[in-house]
Amino acid sequence: MKVSKRRLYGVVFVGAVLAALVMGVYLFWQRQTPKSAEAQSNGISTTSLNPTKPHSMRQFIVPANEMWIDTGVDTTGKVVTIRYIAGTWSNGGPKDQMLWSDATGGGSWPNLIVPGVPIRALVGKTDEGNFFVGNFHEIRDAHGHLKLSMNDTAGTFDDNQGSLTVSITVE
Repeated sequence: MKVSKRRLYGVVFVGAVLAALVMGVYLFWQRQTPKSAEAQSNGISTTSLNPTKPHSMRQFIVPANEMWIDTGVDTTGKVVTIRYIAGTWSNGGPKDQMLWSDATGGGSWPNLIVPGVPIRALVGKTDEGNFFVGNFHEIRDAHGHLKLSMNDTAGTFDDNQGSLTVSITVE
């Protein structure tokens, strides 16, 4: 049986394309890190931080109805950058009167977990204390795990709705 060069080249080309596709899917699959049980229960979307790289980044979902979510990021001896990506949240109340905001929040309210910072703002916490994050915050020379939350009154988080997605970069 005689095979033309054109047909032979076509078969080789299709074979090479399929091999490249299979290899690409395999490499993509290898890069994915399954969520931990704790992350799944908290509704957190994570990508593994690689300690061998000079810096790593992951996305984290901060739910409005939980106070001080532990991100799993140890800030000790690192530069940690938090950036708001997307989402809105509300600190509750009747549905027709809910006020929604992004990471910057809005307005003042007494007895907030971070006083002097707008209600519904994205706030953070390490062993050094609480701080305003808003759309961007960089942490240097801190200790302990990074925790994030909506700025609201302690004990009133159960009626909050929504979530924010942030990126956390560790150097």
